[in-house]
Amino acid sequence: MRSAALSIIVLTCLYCPGLQHLLAADETAVTIQAVASGSPASKQPLSPLYFFGDQPLKFDAGIAAPLGSHVEIHADLFQTSAGGLTGLLLKNIALSPVLFFAKCTQCTAPCALPALPAIKRPTKTLLKIYARIQGQPNTPQLAGILEIFLYPRHTPAEWKKIIAAILAEAGLDRLAVFGKEDALRHFLQSQQVPFDNLGPEWPAAFDARRLYLAGSPPTKPDSLPPLAGVRIALFNPETAGIPMLPGVYPVADSAGGALVKVTLPGVLEHLNDDPRSQQIFLEILRQTLHPEAPVEDSTSTWP
Repeated sequence: MRSAALSIIVLTCLYCPGLQHLLAADETAVTIQAVASGSPASKQPLSPLYFFGDQPLKFDAGIAAPLGSHVEIHADLFQTSAGGLTGLLLKNIALSPVLFFAKCTQCTAPCALPALPAIKRPTKTLLKIYARIQGQPNTPQLAGILEIFLYPRHTPAEWKKIIAAILAEAGLDRLAVFGKEDALRHFLQSQQVPFDNLGPEWPAAFDARRLYLAGSPPTKPDSLPPLAGVRIALFNPETAGIPMLPGVYPVADSAGGALVKVTLPGVLEHLNDDPRSQQIFLEILRQTLHPEAPVEDSTSTWP
């Protein structure tokens, strides 16, 4: 999910019984559930959500409540750890204006939280959403819970240090990029990360001191130089055979090299605005540089 211009729909489980239940109890008068926006056939649960820690958290909320009621929606945001809730970050946030259910029992309203302080490491939070119906006892009822992961937004200087440290740990000098897709090139250029641009085709020669990254590389040519000991990550590779299911497929060789085929959709396309894509990208780099389970002869497993 992209972190900018995020739009989600929150719907009641009373009207969508097949969706994931986010409520504390079924008998609550106001119910909330997070699903992806779009056509009814494409709606899927959206908890957890992913944002950069320095941006406002905005989403659309579809809220169900009794006919004729005035409803106020508030929330508390908690930082969490493996042991449970550890700290209150924001309390009694007004997520939307007072909602009046005059002619129907469902409505859609924009919700927002203020920008959070910049964070230094990924932080897991819980947004506990409460509803209060005017004219009824003042005790708010828990109407839904959303799990939200916050990530730091790295500056270009930080990106250069992160990539340099990953390469140095494996004893490599530099990135090299090839393939037909330019999204990775544009991201590295925007973050001022140095790399060798090798064009759309497979390189004529490989250097074991480089980490090779390819966005939509063409099918492997009939003849390639020796690949033993070379580290290569292929994003959205073309294949001559059966298409691969979405995933990350690493293969190591006995000379310390590795090939990682990445068929996860959208990783490179959303590097600029999706913190989850950035985390996946960095993990793929580390996995390529530190392969596991080497095989004696990997020539048949190269693309």
